Amino acid sequence: MNVVRSTSSASTTDPLVAPDASVIAPPPGRKRTVLYVALFVGVLIVNAVLFLFGAVAGWWRPQASSLQFLAAISQLNLLLATLPRQNWMVNLISAVATRAPVSWPLALRWRLAQYYHVGGLHVGGALAGTAWYVIYVVLLGPSWADGVAGYDDVSVLIALLVVIILLAICLLARPNFRRKHHDVFEASHRFGTWLVLLLAWSNTVVLAKLQTPPTGVLVRRSCSRPFFGCWLFPLLWRSGPGCCYGGSP
Repeated sequence: MNVVRSTSSASTTDPLVAPDASVIAPPPGRKRTVLYVALFVGVLIVNAVLFLFGAVAGWWRPQASSLQFLAAISQLNLLLATLPRQNWMVNLISAVATRAPVSWPLALRWRLAQYYHVGGLHVGGALAGTAWYVIYVVLLGPSWADGVAGYDDVSVLIALLVVIILLAICLLARPNFRRKHHDVFEASHRFGTWLVLLLAWSNTVVLAKLQTPPTGVLVRRSCSRPFFGCWLFPLLWRSGPGCCYGGSP
């Protein structure tokens, strides 16, 4: 006698059968925005508000104080872009997000389970940091042409190289190009970011020599630069996994 297995029992006992859609569906309610998009748009909105506020307040001028502030904002955004792509930060976010008690509301736990969408911070910070650095170079040109103290040919050349590399990284990370030429995308991200860090460190030393009083050693004068840690932290953050695991981060 042939025994016919129930479809419902097979779906619950057979590991090869896909689970019921109701098990993995999001919590009931209104349609939810993808967390990746929300984080990405949030970063851009914060930067846009800051830019508009600075424009109304008259902050963005081709002078040393405005240029330093622009560079600092760009550095903070690039730092935000670096953090979600680091192994230790990913592990930390995963550990925190997956420790939510089952007594918490399902909607909140469902959102925490999407911690892998922190890539929205990476993309938003990278685009915003690049845009701020472009503005920095645009305002740096008149200062350099007018002979404003604190900037020379070397500092301007390094800033231009940083902008070119950042724009190249963003262009090569476009979804269509990334799918067709993934190796080029990976190489540009890996070596391009390291080159930006090295050039930024070089520019920090050059500007410290030009804009700080000639007293004390150059290392101490470089450490006194605004947001010095914004370049030190990403350098240590990216080199950490390579030192621990013996490979390039």
